[in-house]
Amino acid sequence: MVSILEEINFKDEPLPFRLNVLPLLIKNGLKDHSTFYWYSFGLRNRVVAHTLGSILSIDEFVDEETSRKKILQLKREWLDNEIEFVDITPEEKDIIESAYMILKNL
Repeated sequence: MVSILEEINFKDEPLPFRLNVLPLLIKNGLKDHSTFYWYSFGLRNRVVAHTLGSILSIDEFVDEETSRKKILQLKREWLDNEIEFVDITPEEKDIIESAYMILKNL
């Protein structure tokens, strides 16, 4: 299906990010670009990526490099305890704390 959409809509143009990574999103169960970037550059765990993608989401996709840098910046701030999480569920808090411990001990 992706190749059909590519052929119809983008004959001589580069593919937009969303279509280009659609197979990877489907394969790994990722719902949007924030989740994808947390999965790729945060922690390669789907549950953690979904949680961080909803709590620390990035703005609408601009380009791949900008999004990657934003996630790496948010990750650095999070691991340096510069981000305060408010209005999160106990389950989200447990996921974030577990991911934090894993990343700090790598």
